[in-house]
Parts: sequence; C-alpha cells; structure tokens
Amino acid sequence: MSAPIDALDVRVLESAPPQYVLHVQAGLPSGCAQKYLHTVARNGNVISVTVLNSMPKGNPICTLIYGMYELNVNLGSDFASGTTYTVNVNDKTVSFTAQ
Repeated sequence: MSAPIDALDVRVLESAPPQYVLHVQAGLPSGCAQKYLHTVARNGNVISVTVLNSMPKGNPICTLIYGMYELNVNLGSDFASGTTYTVNVNDKTVSFTAQ
C-alpha cells in the first residue's frame, strides 16, 4: 500500500558533478504498518518515486499509533544545470533546479 508522505525535499551533495538526494518523511498509519520498499523511474524532467508500506494479511488488531520514518533516495547526477525537474512521490510533488 502507498505510504502517506508527510514531507519531502531535494538535497544537493557537495560533489563534482553535484549529486541529488530526495529526502522523504513517510508515515506508518498504524502499529501494524511497516516500511516496505521504494521504486524510482525517470522520464525526461519528471522523476516518479513510489514509497510503499506493508500490512499483515487478514484482519489483525492494530494500534492507532501513527509512526514515521525517513528515507533518502539517491537521484544521481545526470541533471542539466539550470533545468527544473519535478519529483512525484505518491501524492506529493516537489521541484528543483539543477546547479
């Protein structure tokens, strides 16, 4: 199941060429939800990231405690300077301009 996304931003690492990392704060909507996996796909200037949680099968009794976790996704360095890129993460979007 898609993880709720609480915050995201793109960070630039001090390197030559610049490396870009997507920092994601994702939610665990119950005590049974667990961090599962993420996927990254790029089509031109649009990067799509899917962040998924897992839930146990059946109808387990779960606490209603909302948890969070952080995820750093390496976007690489293949970006043209001065170009704006859009990153879609589940239902949230952030843009950045390459250096």
